[in-house]
Amino acid sequence: QRVAETVVVQPERQRRVVSPAEYESVAEEVLVQPEQRRIVNFPATYQTVARRVLVREGSSRWRQVRVPRHCRF
Repeated sequence: QRVAETVVVQPERQRRVVSPAEYESVAEEVLVQPEQRRIVNFPATYQTVARRVLVREGSSRWRQVRVPRHCRF
């Protein structure tokens, strides 16, 4: 079973992320727009493709969120 999440990696660009639902996952709070936040879950074992996203409201730094290549479309 797979769970799809939509993640905005840049202000004008969205990408769907598909994560196997049975994996243990780590929840990341991702700031997609100043007025909107979305919780995305990624298995803690994934260590592949990195995307830059702003992690918190009021944060001035970016954080790498790792998304496996085979889970993106």
